[in-house]
Amino acid sequence: MKEYRFSDSLEVECLMSAFEARYDPDFNFTGEYHDFWEAVYIISSKAGVSADDKIYSLSQNDIIFHKPMEFHRIWAIEGKPVHAFIFSFRLSGTLADKLKNKVIRLNESQTEAIRELMDSFCELNAQNTGRNIKDSDKFLSGWRDDEPMNMIIKCRTELLLLDIIKAEISPKEQFISRSADIYRNIIKIMKENICEDLSVADIAKRCNFSPAYIKKIFAEFSDCGIHTYFIKLKIKEAIVFLENGLSVGEVSEKLSFSNANYFAMCFKREMGLSPTKYLKKR
Repeated sequence: MKEYRFSDSLEVECLMSAFEARYDPDFNFTGEYHDFWEAVYIISSKAGVSADDKIYSLSQNDIIFHKPMEFHRIWAIEGKPVHAFIFSFRLSGTLADKLKNKVIRLNESQTEAIRELMDSFCELNAQNTGRNIKDSDKFLSGWRDDEPMNMIIKCRTELLLLDIIKAEISPKEQFISRSADIYRNIIKIMKENICEDLSVADIAKRCNFSPAYIKKIFAEFSDCGIHTYFIKLKIKEAIVFLENGLSVGEVSEKLSFSNANYFAMCFKREMGLSPTKYLKKR
């Protein structure tokens, strides 16, 4: 008899975190990046979100997917508290790339699906810890690998992601302002000249503004400075070079670090591991 096999084009391999976030009206997260996916779903109110050089204003039922190694941050806007559901995961399969740069407003069925996913996390947490979710927003605090509920969460997560991928939904437009446009241009210049040793003054000159002005603009959307952000971009590029077989010395030279030791120090500061240990872990 002929066998009809399932596609492995999208699989949630594991969860990294899952929690409800209740942020104060003055909340302003400094930002981070990591080597796994993260989804931020706004339950109520509004939040400003950046994803590399993209800036969005998210409202109730909006969701954004941060791809691996994408620098991102979130902050409260309009002086109101923000209620969000945030979950991160490792994802494999050919369809995973279709979630890149996905920022959409969920339709009614998708909103119901994500609420069911949250309920599943709540049920699992209460089952494993004996605590009501009101007492703990860390849904994975009592995680045990052999629980049947784990597979329900995995399937519901995959179904939600697949539905979002296949749905013909117009993405949310980016936040538009003069400051946001200048911010995007600053990052564009850094990305286009990633292998150069640019100072803040060099970047300012290419933007046709003073260093003080671009520092002020950049601070509106990022809690790290321009130089620090440029180093973060270089480290992201370094990972690609290292995975393609270049040595630490070659990567250091290619990205215009002063020497290999300084490159290794910057890499460890950003990734928590030296370049060689990071590659072994991968």
